[in-house]
Amino acid sequence: MGVESTNSSEKINTMSDFHIRQMELSDLDAIQAIEQQVYPFPWASQIFIDSMEAGSLLVVMERQQRIIGYAVQSTAAGESQLLNIAIAPSEQGRGLGRVLLQWLIEQARNANSEMIFLEVRFSNQTAQSLYESMGFNEIGMRKAYYRVQGGKREDALVYALQLLSDDYFGSVSETIG
Repeated sequence: MGVESTNSSEKINTMSDFHIRQMELSDLDAIQAIEQQVYPFPWASQIFIDSMEAGSLLVVMERQQRIIGYAVQSTAAGESQLLNIAIAPSEQGRGLGRVLLQWLIEQARNANSEMIFLEVRFSNQTAQSLYESMGFNEIGMRKAYYRVQGGKREDALVYALQLLSDDYFGSVSETIG
């Protein structure tokens, strides 16, 4: 995932500093510009289009009518999968990745997902720290999952966040007993 940090000390102040909306085809040029900056092997525009057509949740984060981040999340069978999340390098280090991730978690809850899954590069310590601070737990590894320069591969760590309510096990035992 493309959630990285820079030395910027400016933090977001209010939700009025930005807004999150559904991604549109007309956004793809701006999204591709960010993809090229944050990923060594960026998604092609067609992958975003295919995700739209498949019914995934695709959103952009805007500030002053400029796209500064985006995310793609699919939901099916009670589970959500965070497929892509990125904040423009010029906007990193301000807490926007955290805000966007929290918004996505709420969307998954609203869709009655019980879990959210994601993969992150083994080398992306910044994103791993963010996910862990948001309650995600490392649950596995996918060997040689990501491409790297020179034709080599990098492992992905698999993270999950349980979204069940606190009283889930109490309600299950009441149903059983």
